[in-house]
Amino acid sequence: MDKLENYRIHQDRINTGDLIEFASSSLLGYAIRWFTKKDVNHTSTVIRYIVQGDITPRRFVFEALENGYIANFLSIRLENFKGKVYWMPLKIDYGLYRVGIAKVAHEFLGRKYDFKSLFKNAFGRVSSDARELFCSEAADEEMRQVGLLPWDYNDSKRLRPGEFYKTGLFEKRIRIL
Repeated sequence: MDKLENYRIHQDRINTGDLIEFASSSLLGYAIRWFTKKDVNHTSTVIRYIVQGDITPRRFVFEALENGYIANFLSIRLENFKGKVYWMPLKIDYGLYRVGIAKVAHEFLGRKYDFKSLFKNAFGRVSSDARELFCSEAADEEMRQVGLLPWDYNDSKRLRPGEFYKTGLFEKRIRIL
């Protein structure tokens, strides 16, 4: 069986502003899930590009990893990933926010990883100033900056992986790996 079969079934519908959530089989992934009591440990934002002259759109995940906030091809990220991966489509009602999400995500590129807040988040909720970011903090900040989430949502504390469904902004998640 092709590892990316489930992804390929859905890839044409995966769009800018959707979220991809990961449940890594790594020790760190298990530890994050244990602390958060969620079944995923990493969140990233999809940005979809259509390159002029190319009929195949390219999908990237913009994500905060240990070396900072970067962009990765979604298909390559999935190919090299060990664990489960879920796609959370942004509801159609919020489609007008997709361009803004892409703009904010691009502004975050190159920012350092927020190790300090990640560890603080394990023991309590953190607020962010977005100079440094951990994974779900970035997705949360993108949604706040474009107005999808009010600044006082969840008492201004950042959402953790596995909590974005509570916002009502996304369709039911679909496993793609």
